[in-house]
Amino acid sequence: MQGKVTAVSNHRIMLVCGFLAIILVFAAGCGDDDRIVNSDPHAPIFGAFHLPSNMSTDNPLTVSLSWTASDPDDDPLEFKLLFGSTNQPPVMDSGLTDTTYEVTNLAPNTRYYWRVVATDTTGRSAVSATRYFETVSSLVYPVAVGNRWEYTGIMYADSLDLDGPPSEPIQTLIDTIDWSSVVEVMSGDTLRDTLATFRFREQVTEETNVLPESFSWMANAGSGFWAYAYKGLAAKGTPVRPMAVNILFNGELFSSVYELRERILNCTIAGSAGDTTFWDPPALSLKYPLAVDSQWTYRPEGSPWRMDKRAVGTVEVQTAAGTFNCYRIQRLYDIDDGGSWDEDISGYDYVADVGLIKRTLRITLLLVNVYADTVGTYDFVDECILTAYGLQ
Repeated sequence: MQGKVTAVSNHRIMLVCGFLAIILVFAAGCGDDDRIVNSDPHAPIFGAFHLPSNMSTDNPLTVSLSWTASDPDDDPLEFKLLFGSTNQPPVMDSGLTDTTYEVTNLAPNTRYYWRVVATDTTGRSAVSATRYFETVSSLVYPVAVGNRWEYTGIMYADSLDLDGPPSEPIQTLIDTIDWSSVVEVMSGDTLRDTLATFRFREQVTEETNVLPESFSWMANAGSGFWAYAYKGLAAKGTPVRPMAVNILFNGELFSSVYELRERILNCTIAGSAGDTTFWDPPALSLKYPLAVDSQWTYRPEGSPWRMDKRAVGTVEVQTAAGTFNCYRIQRLYDIDDGGSWDEDISGYDYVADVGLIKRTLRITLLLVNVYADTVGTYDFVDECILTAYGLQ
């Protein structure tokens, strides 16, 4: 009897030990060495459709960088962008979640390097290869016989403040006007025996009214794009016959907004629009090399007033003729020769490698009657944009 009890007890002990062994093996299998490990993200990559292409040249001064990235554990990713003009670029931005990034105000004729760091929610990261691209050399205005640009524009009144209901003469001045323009390089002309220029012709149509054509003689020379002479621009100051209501700006009367527009945009000198008038000195339309923050004098004081231009940045402009990366050039006026830039007038030109893309002008004006009494104020706004072009 004692032998049976002993045998049964031994059997139970063996079963218990077996169960313990299984538990220990199972526990060992669940140890640190076999836990699920979070993997590093895949390094960001660049396909053929990602721009700008690696080692590409002649890129615009505003670019949209793009890349592709993924994580084997499907963790959300954040990106850090390193960008600059050295082959070890500094951090430009971080905490990004999009795989595109627009960089603006790039310098011309410059090589830029960039790479992207992807980081998952566990802090694991991966770095892309370093890429580079080069921007266009300094913009030069396209001048060749046969070049042609077409524009549509609108002139309208904004912030109108009248003493009473608008009379018919006032309504005529403040009516919205749709207009179009065709600018062509007609020929290469020599002025004053030695000055090599190109003759630009502009034909403006307001609604259905075709205005007299005008001409400008311009050329790229040395440090910039210069204007040397003009003919046919609405250059008159005080009209010969004052209308019932006229526009008053800086002490001058104007009988039409078009006359005012040409006077302001081109700094034309009061006189006959039929004469060929030479700029003395020539007007510097664009200063080369054109770069952001560059500022130059377009007209000196007294000719007929001080006007500067300043490249304030670069911007992408969409038009019916295409999308263009432009320099945004501010026009600064000191019409009253007060030594500071006037606040009642502002304007911008948008210039790309194919020419003028867009132009805006806003002027605060007075409306006066024949007795020189003010009958209202308003902001005159003029805008135009490129619709088609052809370059030789």
